[in-house]
Amino acid sequence: MLPEIATILISEADSLLGIEDYSRLRKAYLIYEEAFAYYPSLAEEKLNETKEKLTITVALIFSGANPDFIHDDKIREALENNFANTTEGPKFVHIDFIYTPYATTNHASFLSSIISTLGSQSTNLKKNYSSYDLVLVPGPQFNTAIESIENPVKEIVKIETYYRQTTISGDGDKQIFVSEVSKNEYTDPKSNYTDGNKSYQFIYWKEEGTITRYVQKVSLFMDYSYELYDMRNNFVNYMLSFDRSGDRLDLEFVQESYVGPANLQPEKLRNDAFYMPGQNIWYAYKIPTLINPYQIIDTSYNQINENGRKLFRHINLLSYKAR
Repeated sequence: MLPEIATILISEADSLLGIEDYSRLRKAYLIYEEAFAYYPSLAEEKLNETKEKLTITVALIFSGANPDFIHDDKIREALENNFANTTEGPKFVHIDFIYTPYATTNHASFLSSIISTLGSQSTNLKKNYSSYDLVLVPGPQFNTAIESIENPVKEIVKIETYYRQTTISGDGDKQIFVSEVSKNEYTDPKSNYTDGNKSYQFIYWKEEGTITRYVQKVSLFMDYSYELYDMRNNFVNYMLSFDRSGDRLDLEFVQESYVGPANLQPEKLRNDAFYMPGQNIWYAYKIPTLINPYQIIDTSYNQINENGRKLFRHINLLSYKAR
């Protein structure tokens, strides 16, 4: 009796697969599972075939000094758990972390061998990773210093100094004093007055200079972005980028000129040469780097990071393509 029930269920599942898509495959898989429970030997092959069709395989290519991808098992488990709760799209995912030693000796060779251009990459990737549905590879600027260069911005800085001349007159004598005062006193000056046989007179003025500044701001950071390619149907199609970078090194270059009284001129004016594209090599040892530059996907407290969630969301939206 059990074989007969399993056979009926298998026939029902088979009827769903005249046109294959993830919705039909999911329904068929559930029925094959039920048939497997009744009579495993009849349903096992169909169940495994359908599981394979419902599975997206991913290869993440990395290099560096460490041939082991950190937290690989935890990442694999986190992705699998995410897909276990889905109701649409692929039902399973399997990710392999494939180490390549090229970058340990010559990173440029590593990049050119995998992702120099889409055309050459298509042949290269298909040759080496044809068993995978999706491939994550370091982007074309991986481990390269990126320059964010702003145009110089003009700034005007006013230098103001306030003075008071005090004249004291009396008994045929006159004394004159000059002193620097605050802006508050300049705007609210003392009034002239007489005290006995002495009179006090006040004169206020200000001296003003102008510093013209051109300020250029530059940010330098290392790029550790990855790119995702779809390998299905014997084509290699770029899908999207997974951005990742190190901390920024912020630089400021200033050119200053002064116009005004000599006594107000600053002792030193900046006259930096403005930053030109390509000068990042001068700051190579100052630009922050990452300890694990290839760790585009990671977990923390059993939660996958944003790039891992981005990969999950994108896989979940894939349409079915037969192998």
